[in-house]
Amino acid sequence: MTDAALEVVKRRIKAIPPEARDGQSLGPYVFPRYEGFVGPDRCIGHDWSRPMTQLWNAHQEALTESGVQPPFRLYDLRHTYGTRAVEAGMDVLTLMRLMGHASLHTTNRYVHLTHQHLERAQKRLTALRTSWKRPRQPLGGKAYCPLSRNSHVGKFVTCTC
Repeated sequence: MTDAALEVVKRRIKAIPPEARDGQSLGPYVFPRYEGFVGPDRCIGHDWSRPMTQLWNAHQEALTESGVQPPFRLYDLRHTYGTRAVEAGMDVLTLMRLMGHASLHTTNRYVHLTHQHLERAQKRLTALRTSWKRPRQPLGGKAYCPLSRNSHVGKFVTCTC
């Protein structure tokens, strides 16, 4: 669990009023199952011994109250997570594991890179390539040249660049 998620859970625990627990012990769940609905959106009690199993009603209510358009599904947040993770520099193999995918092909469907991200990546690569210092070749001698097609790691060759 991330530090930010842990803080949300801690705030959630502190925010639960004792009267909302209906005199029962808190139990092992921070998000308890709703019990005793009155009307389509109003809950009058919780079963603290069982976990919440459906977020749909809370999500729909939040969308309605916020006026977010177009509406989105909770599942759509996986696309946001995948995209932001890669744009923040996470490698795709780690992302694949964190998202629970068996293949990179699946992860690729969740990552939607922006043109700005691709441009920044290209500029970083260009900066890296231009920062390489070509060694000065001694007169009639050999020097290591990372750009030479004939060079091998650890060998000095006549630079043909």
